[in-house]
Amino acid sequence: MQSAALNFARWAPSTGLLLLLATLLAVVLTNSPLGPEFEALWRMPFGLLAGESAFRMPLRDWINDGLLTIFFLVIGLEIKREFTVGRLATRRTAALPSGRGCRRHAAAPRLSTSRWRRPAPSRTNGPFRRRRTPRSRSPSSPCWATGCRSSCGSS
Repeated sequence: MQSAALNFARWAPSTGLLLLLATLLAVVLTNSPLGPEFEALWRMPFGLLAGESAFRMPLRDWINDGLLTIFFLVIGLEIKREFTVGRLATRRTAALPSGRGCRRHAAAPRLSTSRWRRPAPSRTNGPFRRRRTPRSRSPSSPCWATGCRSSCGSS
């Protein structure tokens, strides 16, 4: 039983499936005869008591505020980690998050600074592929920032 639960937890879509099941359960409970009791559970005050002072909020507010606080704490820690030891730690990798630095590997090259010509169709170079004309490296070129020495046409 424990290994089945661990295998389910390791499965990538498991969290989405659990969220879907919890949502369906909440919709069914809200629209069932138990709906008013289910809504009363969410409005029930919970809190801390210390002598005559009390800190109470409805259960819905505890869950919403508490989980959002934890969520943004985790997001903030992830961003800090990226800036200290991750891909955003150095200016070079932060400027080019792909890490490749060549135009030929870029998802969308800048058309305004690139010169394109249409090669003659052949078996290896189909009619829809375009080849860039060679250019010298300049400060606006991604290869200039990374010192790329590949044959992508930017050297």
